[in-house]
Amino acid sequence: MLDFSKPKETHISLIADPTFEQMTAAIEKTGYNIQFIYEPPEDICYRAMNRGYCFRYIRNPSTEMTNKALSLNWYNLKFVKNPTPEQEDIAIENSGGLAIQFIERPTFAQKMVAITKTPSSIQYIKNLSENMIYLAVSLSSHCIKFIKNPSEKLQLQVVNDNPLYIEFIDNPTPEIIDLAFELSKGETIKWIDNPTIAQQWFCVRNSPSNFHYVKNPCESIKRYILRRHPVYIHRIEHPSRELCLIAARACVAKGLKEDTPLWKFIDKFSIDVILTYPSATGLPHVEFVHDADRIQYELSL
Repeated sequence: MLDFSKPKETHISLIADPTFEQMTAAIEKTGYNIQFIYEPPEDICYRAMNRGYCFRYIRNPSTEMTNKALSLNWYNLKFVKNPTPEQEDIAIENSGGLAIQFIERPTFAQKMVAITKTPSSIQYIKNLSENMIYLAVSLSSHCIKFIKNPSEKLQLQVVNDNPLYIEFIDNPTPEIIDLAFELSKGETIKWIDNPTIAQQWFCVRNSPSNFHYVKNPCESIKRYILRRHPVYIHRIEHPSRELCLIAARACVAKGLKEDTPLWKFIDKFSIDVILTYPSATGLPHVEFVHDADRIQYELSL
């Protein structure tokens, strides 16, 4: 039930000259109320910073207050006008290096500290030296994604560490592509637009699951996979009657029945496959097949 006996509280933004108690009460609710107080005393500013990320709303903060704000949250560096080198160092230290993104002209030492603490901070640094690049990639190969046109030596270092990181290499050389393909046992085929027949065979023989990543596989690869893993029929767009029959025969040979309903993935025009191998398709009785389809099948014999 509403109590109309209590006067409605006035928001701090509507009070022209609030008292210290009114300012304190407003800040206790949320530090963001500091933006509605004109020239708040330092004590109120400190209270506001301790109760929210509101440093951006404090006008003309003192050096001590700015340092305190950076100690509380390094992101406040974004709102500091003309920060001193000491303030930049405080932010870099507290952010693990990420605050370098808000420093317009970082020193060499600041760059090295940032990269050492968080290698991915290299993405925020301009005018990188070779030493900085190699340091970042040595600490985390994933940082290669932030390097434009890396040297072949750097590419080799990354691929030897993790061949799948070739995904992040800008303009890899053909030799690096082949090396990553070999080291990954064919898994990097997912990033090869037109793999050769030899590459397709290499990847599926090393791991049949690589078939998922082969773009435009050749017919011999499809037959090879379906004889061993018939459920992969669903990975083939519009499988031919021959491929459907191969998958159905493989299911029968492997004893796969209701838990492998191939009929979901076999094209409707291959109804003869369902009629010939009902157990492989998961259908317990041929009677479930539509009569019109049965007639069409019998007429085609």
